Amino acid sequence: MATPQMASIDMTLRGYVGNRKEFYHQLVLVDDVKYGIDLVAEDQEADLDLYITDEEGTILYEDESAEANAGVWFTPSEHAIYNLYVKSASGSSNYTLKISE
Repeated sequence: MATPQMASIDMTLRGYVGNRKEFYHQLVLVDDVKYGIDLVAEDQEADLDLYITDEEGTILYEDESAEANAGVWFTPSEHAIYNLYVKSASGSSNYTLKISE
C-alpha cells in the first residue's frame, strides 16, 4: 500500500487592513514542515505587523518592526489550526500574504 503524500503549499492571500485595525487568516499547518510566510504591504508608508498564534491565542511569532513588510520561516510543532494576524500599527493598506514551503 502506498504512503499518502501531502501536497505542498504555495498560496497567496490578499486583504486590507485599516489604520490601527487587524485582520486574520486561519490555516491548517502540518507539523515539522518549514513554511515561508511573507507579508507585503501595497502602501509602503504603512506600518504593518505580522503575528502567528495557535488556536488558544498564544503568540508563536511576532514582527512589530516599524516597516511595512514582514517575513518569517515558521515550523509548527503540531498539525493544527494557526492564525496569521496582520495588524496596522499606523496607516492602512492592501496587502499580500504569501505562504509556501
